Amino acid sequence: MVIDLDSRTTSFQQRVKEIAEQEWRFFCRGQRKEEEYGYYQRVCDYWREGVGIGYRDGRDTQYRWSAAFISWVMKKAGAGDKFKYSSWHSDYIIDAIEKRDDPSASFKGYRLTEIAPKVGDLVCFSSGEDRGEVDYNTRKRYRSHCDVVVATRAGKIDVIGGNVHKSVYLKTLNVDPQGYLIDNTRCLIEDTECWFVVIQNLLQLDSNSEIMTSYNAKVKNSLDEQFTLKSNKEHCSAHPDKLATIDRAVGNQIRIKRNENEYALYTVSETRQEEPDNILRMTDKARSRLGTTYEFDAIVESKVPYATYKNEEADEEAAKRKNEFIECLNDNGTHTGLIVIAPHGGAIEEYTDRQAEYLADQLQAQGVSCWRCKGWKRRQDPNRGAYDCWHITSTDIHEASFPLLNTVINRGFTYAVAFHGFSDENNKNKILIGGAAGDALKQKIKIAIQNAIAPSDIDVKIATSSSHYGGDNPKNIVNRLANCNGIQIEQSKTAREQYWQKIAEAVASVYRDKI
Repeated sequence: MVIDLDSRTTSFQQRVKEIAEQEWRFFCRGQRKEEEYGYYQRVCDYWREGVGIGYRDGRDTQYRWSAAFISWVMKKAGAGDKFKYSSWHSDYIIDAIEKRDDPSASFKGYRLTEIAPKVGDLVCFSSGEDRGEVDYNTRKRYRSHCDVVVATRAGKIDVIGGNVHKSVYLKTLNVDPQGYLIDNTRCLIEDTECWFVVIQNLLQLDSNSEIMTSYNAKVKNSLDEQFTLKSNKEHCSAHPDKLATIDRAVGNQIRIKRNENEYALYTVSETRQEEPDNILRMTDKARSRLGTTYEFDAIVESKVPYATYKNEEADEEAAKRKNEFIECLNDNGTHTGLIVIAPHGGAIEEYTDRQAEYLADQLQAQGVSCWRCKGWKRRQDPNRGAYDCWHITSTDIHEASFPLLNTVINRGFTYAVAFHGFSDENNKNKILIGGAAGDALKQKIKIAIQNAIAPSDIDVKIATSSSHYGGDNPKNIVNRLANCNGIQIEQSKTAREQYWQKIAEAVASVYRDKI
């Protein structure tokens, strides 16, 4: 039997391809090795998440992790119970061969002469002590290896596999004019790989399947007509259909990773039809947040917070060690009086999260809600740190990208307060009271703060309509949470370092009688 299908690359096959390519890029296109720091831990993920073995990593070189890698890719892509996960390739090879005539099977094994491999399929050969000793009809467990097909073209296919040259590696194989993988039946004589099976990937995802969480992108320079990107180092554009594959849209935040050490959050300020569709555009200032002004390959991820924590203390030490970004919420599910927020906590705008938490603690009896984000990034470049990595302007913050914020965004709080920090030297001895709330409330907060920090030389002012950090935009997240009755408090680093608690206590005193 010869099976000849036209292009059948569906969303699941595309997921498999892109996840495999993502890991290949993570290993620097096969240049980084399994025993290296940062990479042996990744192999540990393949073992643990792919096949449930949690005590091996890339330093255990006596164990072959290529089947764990394939299992991990399939699991991440959303194969669910349709794939036979195993640390032995032969287990899922035999399973696919035995199911080749099952109309409900998602993975079917065929001889090389029966089917031309397509993107998302697996191609396999016998290896080790079983090299050339097994064939399509073998039904006992044996040594073998499988790669994911990631590209096809005339005469060639590209495949990616794990534990190849101690890495995740891409290689190119020869196919005949009809696209069939060339049969190496003389492998023992010619010392070539003994390919003998193609596993056809037919899995179709239904509406309940998990959305893909990332895709590979090419980051390019912005165009002259892209006005939303000009002079904004936090904005980018992307193809709308590509964004949809990770359940993101214009206005949402995404995470862009250039490599294991360079990653940052960006707002998709506009969508643009591109060819190819994985082109993502931003200015050179925006690219500098990722350590370069050149164009580069990257991974786009939908997951903005590394972790979310509700009604419990976040494991900040773990996030600090990982240079990560977390989202936290304390909320009883019903309170509508006051929400206090700090979108840029941790090392982004230091002490602001402490202020939000302290204020909420002072008014705990009233059930005050408290939302904050915290980010850390050790400086490899003295000019870039947590601010450059994790800061998203308050008018851009979108609840679709912040799961916990999304649970309270439509609550309709009467009041909201946001703590922020100035990042420029022009405001080093200043506190600015802004937001869309009325002047009377701002004046009370100003006086309370002045009294709390007296006799310091820090200047406390109320923002005007022309103030750069006025915070009165209706799109500002603090104003959205409280129907344009939000207060934004911008503070110099000196004010935050020396008086963070007194400032928070002063603000709490103003709201104590209001809720």
